[in-house]
Amino acid sequence: MIETGMRTPPADTSLAVTERYTQAYNLNVKIWASIQAVQQNLYDMCTAIKEMRDSKLYKELGYSSFEDYTEECLGMKRRQAYYYIQIVEKLPDNFVQSTAQIGVEKLRLLTALTDDQREEITQTVDLESTTVRELREQIAALKEESELDRKERDNANEAAQRWKNTAQSAQADNQRLEDQVQSLTDQVKDAEEARENTRLTLKGMLDKRIAQVHELEAQIQEL
Repeated sequence: MIETGMRTPPADTSLAVTERYTQAYNLNVKIWASIQAVQQNLYDMCTAIKEMRDSKLYKELGYSSFEDYTEECLGMKRRQAYYYIQIVEKLPDNFVQSTAQIGVEKLRLLTALTDDQREEITQTVDLESTTVRELREQIAALKEESELDRKERDNANEAAQRWKNTAQSAQADNQRLEDQVQSLTDQVKDAEEARENTRLTLKGMLDKRIAQVHELEAQIQEL
């Protein structure tokens, strides 16, 4: 805090602090302290409600169900309580604590995004100044764009898979043709070898017959 008469204004240290500057400065400090308190309190409340549900400690207070506890003790609908739980379950702790000032409804909308989508929208949208409706529209547009990208990726993957299957089928056909050619080549080779063996066998038999004829002719001449 500062007091009137001090020489610490941000713009010109040679000037004394005015009463209005003092009021503005101290009010700004109070606002920031309240924002930090709200941020921490929201995160603490969300984590406490989640712990109460998970641990079932509400039964120690006489409530048979978590829904009865939230409605009768906290005065909130079950859906609202689950919104708070959803925030701490689906958003990083540091993100919740640093953006709690944007409100529960905006945080809840952000839980529907992936980490990459949430990072993208926080970089392109001023979460504090935008309305809940505008944020909802931005998220819907982002998810629609992501869905289109997913479909394009799926189509590209399907096309690539079809090409791969076609190439594998062609490769298999080529292999079958090569196997058939090799089989026919082997059959021709076997047939040629069989024919050569047959030729040699017949030639041997013919030579033997000729030799027998020559022997008979020699015997006849001798006689």
